[in-house]
Amino acid sequence: MYITSGKWNRTMIRKIISLGKYSGVVSIPRELMKKLGWRRGQNVEVSANSDSLKVKDFKN
Repeated sequence: MYITSGKWNRTMIRKIISLGKYSGVVSIPRELMKKLGWRRGQNVEVSANSDSLKVKDFKN
């Protein structure tokens, strides 16, 4: 996976990891977090569609 001119040039395949009994985790690559300006522990907003998830920066 590479970021060129602000866009991904291929699809990422990630695994869902179990976190406790009721939660799951999908890791975000370091390069993408750096590109988005996100940091560890940052609040993000997650919304679900019928077949997808959308993750965006949480604005107060």
